[in-house]
Amino acid sequence: MFMREFLESIGVNAADVSLRDQMDEETILNRITRGDLDGGYLSIRAIERLINAKKAPVYVYRKLDWVNPELSHALLVFRQDFVEQNPKKVENIVRAYMKQIQREHNLPKEELLRDPGEESRGVLQMEMNFMGMNLPQYDLPPTVSLDLLEKIQDLLLKYKLINIKIGLSSHIDNSFVEKIFAEEL
Repeated sequence: MFMREFLESIGVNAADVSLRDQMDEETILNRITRGDLDGGYLSIRAIERLINAKKAPVYVYRKLDWVNPELSHALLVFRQDFVEQNPKKVENIVRAYMKQIQREHNLPKEELLRDPGEESRGVLQMEMNFMGMNLPQYDLPPTVSLDLLEKIQDLLLKYKLINIKIGLSSHIDNSFVEKIFAEEL
């Protein structure tokens, strides 16, 4: 969706470009390295890995500025029956997530901007800055935004990845985050 939005923003018809949808990041990195792909829509982590590993000469064309960058986000999602049967497990997961956010939030700016190095790969990291790009930021408390989800749903509908819109508000539960935030942070 974001790649198609980008092409639209620069006046390129997506039908004139050979797009490969739904490729996992490792496959994209390997194919760029081998020269099988000319480019891609990559996370900052993937860009950092390509550049630092010097596996392929890459050119970062442009930062995410053709759509609201807050649309590029990840959510903690649980099945409703799991939440109902395991509320303490869900609370513990949300608590750990929020503690990591709080830990990083309290780091000095120079520590946040420092390249964490290879030893940190695979470790949850909420903030990062590389070549003037950064990971999506978060709010405290890190609640789910209905407005952002509705905009994502509109894009999904626009690109026919879904065929109906649903009411999203009944699927959002910020109560664990709000409870933990009130208790600890």
